[in-house]
Amino acid sequence: MSRTNTVFDGHYIWTRRTTLKSVVNDAIELVDNKLGRGGIVDPANLINEVDISPILGLQFNGGKYSSFDPGPIVRALFYKHLYDIEYLQGLEDKLVKNPDIAVQLGFEPSDIPERSTLSTWWNDYFSDDIRTVIKKADEKIKNYTLGQGIPLDSALYDPDERTGESTETEQRVSEETADEIIRKNRDWVYNILDLDINGNSVYDDKNYQDLMTALALSNDFANNGAEEFEKDLQDKYDCDDEEYVSPNGGSLIYHLKQFKEDELLEMFNSVLEKLSELSNERYKFFDGKASVLV
Repeated sequence: MSRTNTVFDGHYIWTRRTTLKSVVNDAIELVDNKLGRGGIVDPANLINEVDISPILGLQFNGGKYSSFDPGPIVRALFYKHLYDIEYLQGLEDKLVKNPDIAVQLGFEPSDIPERSTLSTWWNDYFSDDIRTVIKKADEKIKNYTLGQGIPLDSALYDPDERTGESTETEQRVSEETADEIIRKNRDWVYNILDLDINGNSVYDDKNYQDLMTALALSNDFANNGAEEFEKDLQDKYDCDDEEYVSPNGGSLIYHLKQFKEDELLEMFNSVLEKLSELSNERYKFFDGKASVLV
């Protein structure tokens, strides 16, 4: 790894490009080690192990007199992005409710930064270079784990606490959360569902994969489920009723029939293995045997 010759306050200043490359490469090496062990990548564990000294070598715009050291703050805000926590208040809540994670990131359980402190560091003390490195490193790490077929743990999987809202509202929120989980994780499943649609087709692999996902969510048959999915997409994108934006059930069945039975079984068994890994090994959705309908 190379550093610039610039010295600031007794420390070498890393360039943004070199810093990004160093942090991402370190994270990728850790993810590769995870490949041999199986399971899901925990952002807290990953960030705890990643060498963030290159980020600390970038210039800060303040924080010298803060009661918090920059290291844990950098790790916490890096964690916020990797774990898909939308708001800083959510990060504070996560650390307060999970002191073990706070300790992993470098805080004392009795001294966790409040939202206002996190905001000051992110918006005022962090330079543009630091914010850019964290955001781009987050994007590159997620893309790499996706390419390797390893799901990255996300705030979306946290079990929702009951809010006292009506059953209908809780059901709606639950469905929206399920859709968001699928949206964020469907790519690594789609990598397994390689339908090899030829170039002459109006629709590509992703169109058919989206349709299969919709059928799975609605527990519907191909033809009727495809019609309902088509209507949903037309409403979503404000399309004309005659404008087709998704393949029909017959087309999906046609393409699936191009595979041999053992090829389909291998493909879907691979998906089931990933889903089992996601739902049971890490999140303990099932506390006993479970039946799976394909």
